[in-house]
Amino acid sequence: MKFDAYDILKIDTTIVIFIVVTCFAAIVSFGGKNWRRASGLLLIFSTAMLLGNLFFSSKEIVLYKYLTLSKIEVRFAMLLCLLNILTVVINGIQKYFDLGSSILSSFMLIFSIFILGTSNLIAFFVFIEALSYIMSVLPQFSNRKEAIEISIKSGLSNTIVSTIFFIGVGIFYMATGRMGLENIVVGNEMAYRISIVLLLTTMIFKIGLAPLNFWVLAIHQGISRGQIISYFFTFLAPVIYVFTVTMQTILAKSSPAFHSSILLAMAVIFVTSNIYGNIMSLAQRELRKSLSYNGIAQISLLAAVILLSDKHGNIRSLMYHLVITMLSLSLAFSVILELWAQDQKEKITFSGVKRYFVASNFGKWKFIFAILILTGAPLSGVIVSRALLFSGLISDGHLLVSFVFIISSVLGVVALLRFIAEVNVYPQEMDLLLASSNETEIGRVTISSTIMQMALIIALIVLGIFPSIFIK
Repeated sequence: MKFDAYDILKIDTTIVIFIVVTCFAAIVSFGGKNWRRASGLLLIFSTAMLLGNLFFSSKEIVLYKYLTLSKIEVRFAMLLCLLNILTVVINGIQKYFDLGSSILSSFMLIFSIFILGTSNLIAFFVFIEALSYIMSVLPQFSNRKEAIEISIKSGLSNTIVSTIFFIGVGIFYMATGRMGLENIVVGNEMAYRISIVLLLTTMIFKIGLAPLNFWVLAIHQGISRGQIISYFFTFLAPVIYVFTVTMQTILAKSSPAFHSSILLAMAVIFVTSNIYGNIMSLAQRELRKSLSYNGIAQISLLAAVILLSDKHGNIRSLMYHLVITMLSLSLAFSVILELWAQDQKEKITFSGVKRYFVASNFGKWKFIFAILILTGAPLSGVIVSRALLFSGLISDGHLLVSFVFIISSVLGVVALLRFIAEVNVYPQEMDLLLASSNETEIGRVTISSTIMQMALIIALIVLGIFPSIFIK
């Protein structure tokens, strides 16, 4: 397979301009206040230019012979561009750390678009590892004391799994004689099976399923309010999408007996991860950790339905469920992180949240509304997505798996509703909480966070009412 380095320069001109402008914005961000302001405006301009190019493009965009975006992938890339602009606005341009998060988010955006369009395993490996290591650096711009430890843990973990991933890609080439996913012809069945197992292990780690979810929990502890969208949409969503589509394609070419065996193994992994996530969410007293485990459970359900369901595992359905899951988790995390102490020493416990709600009634109702949406409130895309997910499993004959997922999801809903029940302030507690509350101790409701949350809520409601945007 020839791979001419010059061919890389033949990608769409807008992509090249975006990369150049983002690099220039990163350089000028080291200047004073005016330079940082210019850097932030450059990031918005370059992302808006890329968004416009995607909007006025044809149904399918060919960036390179290994990078092709389908119509639904173009829509998803447009959503990533809109959310990247929102990230820059939320982070602001006054502080270097906040602007640094926006710069990293812009670099993650371009790698995410490359990942969406790739059909070559080597290109997929390069892009996903670049994205993973940028994600490992992101906590350094959250200005938290544990950021270095989180970045080192995430970076080392990704290095180990990257080795497994690379070996799996090499064995896949030995088995098929090609790196692309089109027209796969298996020459060595045993090598092909080994490559599938290694790629599946990599997938479990990258999307954060149990028991390889430790690095995800660390990242959740390290990201700030302005980095939520970067993690859930610019990193996690494209990784889940491409890994799922890749595994679907590769498994379709395996022998029927092995195909059935690996689907059974994946069903056990997904169900176990879902149950583990919901039980741990119910057992936690710290809100961020509880929500992190709930997120692991939801992603396990999403991956299970897409990989186990042949009829409903199409690209449009996957994209809809993926967007809804990421929107709802981003909304919940943004509200939870708004309760983070200003000195960043205090954990987000139920008692701390009560003190905050005494001082901010608006924050209380915003918190309750976000949690209700995550549980599947009417008119939100969450309830529509859950109904489609479970109906897809049941109609394809996975009755036992569906039953276990439904029971486990009830535990997850109970864990989330517990948030609302335990933060309710009773009259006999009011005087004590008023005496102990301190507005400088508990994070305030900020305009930028409220803008982001309102945008996420509107998106969830629109997709709940008009799911045809992604699903016909």
